[in-house]
Amino acid sequence: PLGLPVVPEFNEYPDGGDYDAEYYAITVAKHGRRRALSWEAWINNEAVDELQNIPADLARQARETETVNALGNLLKIDPITLTASDVNTGFFKSANGNAPASAPLTRANLKTVLDGMATKKDPNSKRIVARPDVVVVVPKALEATIVSIVRPTVVRTTIDGVEVEEVNEFGSLSYVVEPMLDYLNTHAKAATTWFVVPKPGSNRPALWTAKLRGHEAPDLRVKADQGATIGGGAISYTGGSFEIDDIQWRVRHVVGRQTADPLFTYASYGS
Repeated sequence: PLGLPVVPEFNEYPDGGDYDAEYYAITVAKHGRRRALSWEAWINNEAVDELQNIPADLARQARETETVNALGNLLKIDPITLTASDVNTGFFKSANGNAPASAPLTRANLKTVLDGMATKKDPNSKRIVARPDVVVVVPKALEATIVSIVRPTVVRTTIDGVEVEEVNEFGSLSYVVEPMLDYLNTHAKAATTWFVVPKPGSNRPALWTAKLRGHEAPDLRVKADQGATIGGGAISYTGGSFEIDDIQWRVRHVVGRQTADPLFTYASYGS
């Protein structure tokens, strides 16, 4: 509803049952990997510390999992091959009013998109609603293009044959350059595909990521089954397991995603 209703003197406040709400279910999934090496390999590589990078590598993979999970809202990602054949056409579609366009990323086209969003109507109230702050999301291949649009402080244009200087209207526009778009997207037009979506925390959320409560960070651990010395002293996990003298690390990360309100979203193949 728009604003608050009038409450006459000595009247009860309305109960707020006139709210229109849409509900979106968000599920999460457990991701993980285990790495093991022999005690002998550990000892032989202490000089170069190469194998000690295993925990850092598992942490890197957990961070990449978060990125791939989030990009699953924008791209149609195969969970097995971790490649994307297209944008997420289950979300960017005619029924949502945001079917992928074919406009290249230019100053003029970006203005057309943002101006169009300024006249969007709420599907329930049928009234024009204020456009939330948005962010342009591009692959690394379009970084120079978006920088050329956003970075200048002054723009020269010609109006009725007269060249004028204007403050860059996109000077405060937020953008994200995501190299993982280049890596994942195998579509023929991946290098020119770009998106406009509401900023995180917007009052019209479009894309959500989720984590398991209490387990927001990756869980990185080692297997501690190395036993103890005859005298009862502790042995480091790098001393090898009791059974087979192996050393094991494991990482667990629980993440999920969900698309939401498509009203202020846009995707273009760029040509």
